[in-house]
Amino acid sequence: MKNPSGIDIQIITTIKELESIKLFWLRNQWHPNADFDFYNLIIRSRREIISPCIFVIRKNEEIISLIVGRIENSIRKISLGYLKIGSVKLKQLVLIDGGALGELTKDAWAGLFPIIDDFILNRSLDCAQFSQIRADSIVIEQGKLAIGGVRYGMLNKLSKHWQLKLPISAEEFLKSRSRKHRHWIKRLSTILDRDFPSLWEIKTFQSYESADEFCSEAEKVASTTYHRKLGAGFRGSQETLQRLKVEAARGGLRGYILYIEGKPCAFWHCHQYGDILHMASTGYIDKYRKYELGTVLLVRVFSDHCGQKSVTVDFGLGEASYKERFGNEFYEVTNMILYARNLRGSLICMIFTVHKFINAVARTLIQATGSMDRLRTLFRRKLINSNPNSESKEPNS
Repeated sequence: MKNPSGIDIQIITTIKELESIKLFWLRNQWHPNADFDFYNLIIRSRREIISPCIFVIRKNEEIISLIVGRIENSIRKISLGYLKIGSVKLKQLVLIDGGALGELTKDAWAGLFPIIDDFILNRSLDCAQFSQIRADSIVIEQGKLAIGGVRYGMLNKLSKHWQLKLPISAEEFLKSRSRKHRHWIKRLSTILDRDFPSLWEIKTFQSYESADEFCSEAEKVASTTYHRKLGAGFRGSQETLQRLKVEAARGGLRGYILYIEGKPCAFWHCHQYGDILHMASTGYIDKYRKYELGTVLLVRVFSDHCGQKSVTVDFGLGEASYKERFGNEFYEVTNMILYARNLRGSLICMIFTVHKFINAVARTLIQATGSMDRLRTLFRRKLINSNPNSESKEPNS
């Protein structure tokens, strides 16, 4: 497909065709979500995924960029905060976080949007979702110019994506904290030493051979958390194990588990990709929450990676107080969505526009009362207390 700017766009929708773009992909991949091996693992593992979907952009017959995505069946929850009200089944194109590879000019995006618009209509898809788009990205601007109207817009509000530039040493890291923050950090280990003298330790997992053990031990903790009740967070599945092995094979796995009296009580799953240390998931046994075990592990992660060349910690998706507490820079992101230009697309657009408005009003009212953090904590406590695995157990035991 050619557009007036002379850019040719091909759409790949089979696994077999991926080999034809593999070399360009490997040379330009920069984010773990769009790593070629990891992408292939996800495409082959998840039942809800129908097929890959890669937009190959060429100029003068040479590939200049790839837009990596997938076609999948999805169930989008309609909720008020954590309270689920209903759901909508979707068949959608998802353009993944980190999936824009190579040279992406305004002309390329201007030519791409009409093709995506036609593609989702011709394939009977409900929408196309652009994941984790920066607020200053040309994707937002070019989408509005190419599509316009209410069919293209933000799926959710802008959120801060926090990062931390690590200094040259652990000592420098502590010096960069306020006096109060330094005291709080040091106090956490002191309290553990007082209450569990010589009974707690931190183990690290980086090798390919250790991936199985880390997956199993982290699952013992993750199965007790409120994240599990929400269907989020770490899950010790076969897919997760294969992901850990992919990370370990390229030297990027960084697994941390804190043990008390020989039992896993908290974990951090991290992975290094290039000079970015991605904080993927965490969890802790709730009865130890006063010890802030996740923070104890987090400080250990920082200490282990200080002094490495240009390492930046990426705290990942979502907002949390610890990210703002430790982060020293951020950018704003959102998910953009393009609804199909048909009756079903219009109805889905209307449902989610109203849903977004109601949630925004409710959030504003709750924040005005200063009750947001308290309500969030109460809800999480309720989820944990309703979990039959309130103590650490083997999965499916």
